[in-house]
Amino acid sequence: MAENSKTSLGVITQIVGAVLDIRFQDGNLPEINEAIHIKRQDGDKLVVEVAQHLGDDTVRCIAMGPTDGLVRGMEAVATGAPICVPVGEETLGRMFNVLGEPIDEKEPPKVKEYDPEISTLYVMSLAYGNVNRLKAADSFSMEAGNVSPSMVSRIHNAGKQIFVWTVNNRKIINRMIDLNVDNIITDRVALVKECIYDGKTNDVISQYVKFLREL
Repeated sequence: MAENSKTSLGVITQIVGAVLDIRFQDGNLPEINEAIHIKRQDGDKLVVEVAQHLGDDTVRCIAMGPTDGLVRGMEAVATGAPICVPVGEETLGRMFNVLGEPIDEKEPPKVKEYDPEISTLYVMSLAYGNVNRLKAADSFSMEAGNVSPSMVSRIHNAGKQIFVWTVNNRKIINRMIDLNVDNIITDRVALVKECIYDGKTNDVISQYVKFLREL
């Protein structure tokens, strides 16, 4: 993600976990959801996203990566643009993180445009951490064995979706349906459809039995 002519300079004033406060020069406050770049001491770049205006020319941001090594007083550059991900035919079959960076050990695609409105999926190897900190992710994908009711609830309460994989066992399929996940990735599509149909049929029967008991 390239910085543009609207960049402005700020300094870190507070770091609490993945939350950072950054103060900017008067009149150059970045917008909500704008991306800010922070250069680490080892030369790597950390991207944070503006989540709140605090007043006193200060913004509160959510880090898109570890904040280890950051200290107060470090410079931060507002890019003048939101986090963007690549789109187009060049991205088909590729894997990217929430920042639009390739994670499939291949060279970055030579895309013609970036779209900040495109939905992004965050693939989690473990169901761990605070999903609310990953503001750039619209949905999460994880192995079915790591899915818990509390994780599904947190993701849905954040207005996001959860995809589970790879579910080929009837018992686990029914558990995922009961947990109300948004999408089940499977090699046995017919079995999943059958479980969904059986679940709906059982609901109808249960409602009918309840109706008869109330007569």
